[in-house]
Amino acid sequence: MTIRQLGILDTLRAQGNTVLDHWIPGLSKEQSIEIRKSQMTSDLFLSSSNAITMHGELVNIDGVGNRVNAISFGPRK
Repeated sequence: MTIRQLGILDTLRAQGNTVLDHWIPGLSKEQSIEIRKSQMTSDLFLSSSNAITMHGELVNIDGVGNRVNAISFGPRK
């Protein structure tokens, strides 16, 4: 949500970049899944952690798994 609130996706689009956005209103479930799969082979995946513990551990929770997968294994950056 932070990335969206900061307008980063809109800025990237305005610069002519391809943005693989699975939250576009009106997408079918199949379209959303295909976009999520494409995100795994993208050059860059923007994400953040849900929390940081008092011991400095990152907490990442994801309903589908694409975000956690991209953090641990996926795009080059």
